[in-house]
Amino acid sequence: MESQRIAVVQSFTVGLAGVRGGLDEDGAVIVADTAHALSLRLTAQEHWEQAASVRDGLQPRIDPDYGDLEQLDEGVRSYRLHECEGTMDGLPALVSRRLVKRLVAGAWETEVVVDSYKRSGGPQIALS
Repeated sequence: MESQRIAVVQSFTVGLAGVRGGLDEDGAVIVADTAHALSLRLTAQEHWEQAASVRDGLQPRIDPDYGDLEQLDEGVRSYRLHECEGTMDGLPALVSRRLVKRLVAGAWETEVVVDSYKRSGGPQIALS
């Protein structure tokens, strides 16, 4: 069963990358294959419902950040990278960060992960 779940997650990741390639000017996903899109959505929903807190009504029934979802892994959901102005090491910088949700003790816990940053006028610094 575990290897089947991993295969489903891997196929979702590959499929989602293909879907993300088609965005309109407003950032909405354009999907030519409706059946494929529905399959991806159902896989993502099943993954979300792994959390007992979702099934018990303590967390939203549908992932509120689903529109930015990029990748599923075992107990982990990673979302689209966003850039914002901030500070790193006390200096102004353009920071690239993403949401990551981890399944911990039956609930999705959210953290913001900094992927990289660029100081004003300086080179981009990757953190991973």
